[in-house]
Parts: sequence; structure tokens; C-alpha cells
Amino acid sequence: MKANDIKKGNVVEFNNGVYQIRDIERSSPQGRGGNVRFRFIMYSVPGGNKLDASFDADDNLVEVELLRRQSTYSYKDGDAFVFLDDEDYTPYTLDADVIGDDAGYITDGLTGIYVQVIDEQPVAIQLPASVVLEVIETPPELKGGTATKRPKPAKLNTGIEIMVPEYIVNGERVLRAALIACLSLLAACSPQAADNDAGDATPEAAAVDPVAPIAPAAASPAAVQEPAEEPSAASLPSSYEELEQARAAAGCVVSNDVYDIEDIRIYCQMPDDVQAFLARENTCQHFAGEEPYDDERRRELEEASATYCEGRGKIFADLVDRHQNDCTIREALIGINGRYDLAFELDIKPCEG
Repeated sequence: MKANDIKKGNVVEFNNGVYQIRDIERSSPQGRGGNVRFRFIMYSVPGGNKLDASFDADDNLVEVELLRRQSTYSYKDGDAFVFLDDEDYTPYTLDADVIGDDAGYITDGLTGIYVQVIDEQPVAIQLPASVVLEVIETPPELKGGTATKRPKPAKLNTGIEIMVPEYIVNGERVLRAALIACLSLLAACSPQAADNDAGDATPEAAAVDPVAPIAPAAASPAAVQEPAEEPSAASLPSSYEELEQARAAAGCVVSNDVYDIEDIRIYCQMPDDVQAFLARENTCQHFAGEEPYDDERRRELEEASATYCEGRGKIFADLVDRHQNDCTIREALIGINGRYDLAFELDIKPCEG
């Protein structure tokens, strides 16, 4: 595969060895005709020896096939994490530096984890589509303090800190999506959520344009499995009430002002070619600036999304333009194309290093 198609976590052959890509830096050309360069921070498998190498975008690398073993988190051995194979109970031990930021999503007995194995050596993990974590420390909601909903910091039971809607309180459980590594959906799963009437909708919801974004697949346990094919327009909720009914049926109340990129993609109902254009770009690179955009790429992105989203897709380019090289963004955009009073809340984990 070409260097510009390599993503974090890929394992490749290089210099007669096998290496896992841990970090990627992209340098844009300073003038016309310059070549885009990729700097890969990679570690040997096995051994864990660090190697820093740079490639042109069209350089070819051979990807190494991984064996994926479904496993359950068992215990921590010092700084290392131990997982047990669900089929034959083989223990897989990975150091904390290999787990990285994913450690903040690992809870006791967590299932649905896939350990990636090469030559019987565990090299990485793939978390389940979502994990349920508990809020242990967050400030109380300020009643009447502001007319605009704002996120607030919250510490979770694994030690990580995230931004949550104001109504979240201590002891509440949150469903945190892990499918997209650094762009996450928050959903409040309170005990009373399952008792909500599926047909209830807030007065504010009734005023929203009926073409509302669909909740991401990670918003409910039943929706974790990826669909076999893209949902058609006919299968999407046709009104905000239908959207609320689907959320209530899942037993979770999803904050109206927290969405992820999957919402926007389906919301815009872009044709397959444009969806593919956006999908093949790493979400972190779009929004956190790990892959700085040059003017030509930004225009290409803006034009493609604007054409098929009637201007709503401009948020893609706006976010990239405003926050290049900022890996700790928490930005809300309210009002898309003057028609929708929706806030898209980004919660992006800090970049490594």
C-alpha cells in the first residue's frame, strides 16, 4: 500500500523487518510541484525498537497481515495490561506504552476487545465500538447561568477527563464511542432513561427542521454491529420524533448538542463517491490537524462537501481551517447554513507526544 494510505496501527515490512506504525506526521510542500512527505514513528515487532523513517506519498510499503483474537481484559501486571483469549484463554500482555490513550477506555472485565497478533506476538488492541464509563467528578450544572448550553469537564472512573453536557452529574454512566479514535459521541445512560416514553419529544426538538441527523451507530448497544450496507435515505428517521423514539428505545438519552462525524455524513446523505472521499481521510487528521491541509486540499474538501450538502458540509473545511495543528479542540458550531440550530460538539483526545 502507498505511504499516504498508511494509518496508525498498521503493521508493515521495512528494512527486512516488521514494524507497527505508532505515529504519523505529514509535511506539505512549500511551493508548487513539491512532494508531500510522511514521517512514520514505528516500532519493531517483536522487540519494540523505535525507528523514525520518512516516505513520499507514492512510496509503496508491504502491509503485514494481522491475526485478530477476540479477548477480554483480565488484570494489570505492573504497567502492563493482560487480556485473555475468549476461545482458548491464551494470555496476551501488552505494555502501557503500546496501549497508549486506549488505556482510558479499559474497564474491569471489558469484553469485545480484539488483540492483534503477529507470529504469536501481541502487538496492539482494538477496542469495542463503545464502552460504558462512570462520571466520578464533575461540577454541578449552573442553573440560569447562561442561555447557551456549554460542555463542562468530567473525570471518569478510569481516570481520563472528557467534556460532557451540563446536565451530566456524578455517578451517571456515559456511553463513549471508540470506533473513531479521537472523535467521540457522549450519551447519558441514566437509570430513568429506559423508562422514558419513546414518543416524547422536547418542545425545542419540535422546532428543529425535520431533516435531523441520525444518531451514530455507537449510540446504542444494539447498533454496535456495522451494517452490511449503507443505510438508504428511506431507512433514516424522517422526523425528529422518530429520531427520539429510536434513542428512547435504546434506553439512552443522547444529548441533542453532541454528535460525531457519522451523524454529519449520513445527515448530508452524500453520494458514495463523496462519502468515500471523506471516509478515506483519518478523522483525527481532519479535525485535530495531525495532517495539515494545504489550500488546494482545503478547497477540494470544501467544494465536495458543499456541493452535496447544500452548504452544510462546509463545517468540514471550517474546522480544519480554524484549528490546524490543535490536538485538543473542543469546538461547537451552532447553526448550519442558517437553517439548523444544532451544535456539533467535538471532544478530541490530545495527540501523542
